[in-house]
Amino acid sequence: MNKPVPHLCWVAISFLIVMGSVAATNFIVDGKGAFGQTDDGAKQYASALLASPYGVVWPESERAVKLNLLKTVESECVLVGTSHVNTMHKDGFPGGGCSSFINATVGGGSMEDVVIVAAALMDRPGVSRLVIELPVWAFKWGLNQAWRQFNADYQKARSRVGLPPAHGVDANPATEFDYLISFKYFLSNLDVLRRNRGLPHPSTPTALTDEHGSNLSDADQIMRRDGAIGHSREYLATHPLPLSQVGVGDFHIVRPFIHQQAVRDLGAIVSALKSRGISVTFLLTPYHPKVFECRSPDTCEALAEVEATAYDLARETETKIVGHYDPRLLRLDAHDFFDDMHLTEDGTRNIANWR
Repeated sequence: MNKPVPHLCWVAISFLIVMGSVAATNFIVDGKGAFGQTDDGAKQYASALLASPYGVVWPESERAVKLNLLKTVESECVLVGTSHVNTMHKDGFPGGGCSSFINATVGGGSMEDVVIVAAALMDRPGVSRLVIELPVWAFKWGLNQAWRQFNADYQKARSRVGLPPAHGVDANPATEFDYLISFKYFLSNLDVLRRNRGLPHPSTPTALTDEHGSNLSDADQIMRRDGAIGHSREYLATHPLPLSQVGVGDFHIVRPFIHQQAVRDLGAIVSALKSRGISVTFLLTPYHPKVFECRSPDTCEALAEVEATAYDLARETETKIVGHYDPRLLRLDAHDFFDDMHLTEDGTRNIANWR
């Protein structure tokens, strides 16, 4: 007679089945190229992007593709920052007048991304202007770990812009094992399967046959030739959000709002760029007017503290700064926003006129 399997054994078996499913999905789908395909895939993706007059389907590994563009494409003007300005083209670049432009923004962009982009530009011929968008989480280290996949670039970049080597968790690259068992990466890969209706082909992206991407599915986002995003038809069908659905703008707002070392480090990065003849502009992009009803008190306190710090740093480093978090100071209203912290494409285009 077989003995019943103890309860803990069933728990262990169930756990192994779940983790095996997560690991298998992450390894097979590998939407961000965590298992050795990032560099080659990014080069092929960037080549396909530059060969297409209208752009290609948005890549899963946007950091890898944009880093490759920065290293290979000559450009006078570059924008680094977050999804707040990922729709910007050269006609929205503060001050205007760019002959060529790369939008190097990435989702959840952080200080580490600024370091990598700044270092990539230090020896690039023709680069003369860099705009650094400063989100409310700008003055923090280690807030977004996505850059850890490019740890070798990051460590070299810190040295290139005059920063000391990173220590602790900030110095540790994300290993393949980290990605293999990551539930967050698992959810990301499930989304890749949904949007691609199967396994992606990152090295052979679908090119647009016209400006509107008529040959793409409604869920497909677009990467334009300058790195800017073109929102999917699915997204545009539901945005701008109705006022009742607009959030409180508390993404990445955690006390303390500022790490003073990060402020000093950004000042050092600016000095390094200026020493190479690259002018720098800080950019603050506004939040939806509803955010300033302060239903999240931390949000309003953080926005005020970070904006004051940004303007102080601009004065200390003699760096131009444009924009505000409060849309009323820029004469913007609810119609200029997709949601609580993203301007519409028309709103982004108007940044060129801000003073």
